[in-house]
Amino acid sequence: AAVVTGDVPGFEAVLAANTARFQADGVGSLVKRLQAVVIRAGLRSLATAYSRLSFAEVAARLRLPSVEDAEYLCARVS
Repeated sequence: AAVVTGDVPGFEAVLAANTARFQADGVGSLVKRLQAVVIRAGLRSLATAYSRLSFAEVAARLRLPSVEDAEYLCARVS
């Protein structure tokens, strides 16, 4: 559900709780790629809800490490 809705904190909680299992099953790299999909989905939901957001607000709402990361993701998605 976190992947479809763009719930970055929810996805990170599942990832932290199950990292060892994902690695043991051999799907660790697949799950890491899913993280980018979750962030993009979250960014799309923010874009439809708000017409103007600063990169700082996007970074805070998606819990990204920096404003530069938010700027980079917004440039890639658009």
